Amino acid sequence: MQASGCATRVWDQGPNGYDTGVAAARQLLPDSRLDGAFGVTDDIALGFLNTARHELGIDVPGRLSVIGFDDNPAGAWISHRLTTIRQPIDALTDATIRALLNPDPTPLHIPVAVELVERGSVAPVRQG
Repeated sequence: MQASGCATRVWDQGPNGYDTGVAAARQLLPDSRLDGAFGVTDDIALGFLNTARHELGIDVPGRLSVIGFDDNPAGAWISHRLTTIRQPIDALTDATIRALLNPDPTPLHIPVAVELVERGSVAPVRQG
């Protein structure tokens, strides 16, 4: 995002879980012009999404877009409709095994293709 000229803010406080997303939303959203959030997991994104909608009264996706990562089944629930990035488990498993079995101590870089799963937590792209 930064490389493409978009203003960003990194928030990395708390463990990987729903409550961290809640805390992030409570800290970042009040009195903010933030228009999008990416959670490094769907659990974090769901905490952020639900807090934005139900506690802070923010229209998602009208005013705020939220994206998660890992395609947690709860993200597909009609109450959430979380847009997410899906990792192919088989490819991720194969890459992990390759890294573990690699006799060379040099770190491996093994690309794994991901897929955007568009649901209902991201506003349509505005043209013009």
